[in-house]
Amino acid sequence: MVRRHMQEVGVSVGSDALLNAKLSEALEATRAFIQVLEAEGLAHWVQRFGPVADALEAGDIRGALHLHDSTSSSGSGSLSDVFANDQQRFNRAWATCGTAIRKLRAYRVAR
Repeated sequence: MVRRHMQEVGVSVGSDALLNAKLSEALEATRAFIQVLEAEGLAHWVQRFGPVADALEAGDIRGALHLHDSTSSSGSGSLSDVFANDQQRFNRAWATCGTAIRKLRAYRVAR
């Protein structure tokens, strides 16, 4: 579904099926995390992760990885400081997003 959407908006998805699968997984996980952030009322973090999703959707892997790296996941004022109403859901979505981004990065570096 993500691949079809990317084709519809004119993003070249290329012929690397594994890269496309990892890109789709990262986009879906990032969107899901954004939904959790919205449900938790964490607008600041929605503003930080929205551009990551936009870059992934545009096929800009380098940009998405850079934007993701610029989000703070540890230390004061970071995502690790968030106390969500549904902490388990938040942690699950955050972990899934981070894992999908790391898989995309690892595959891109290995190529």
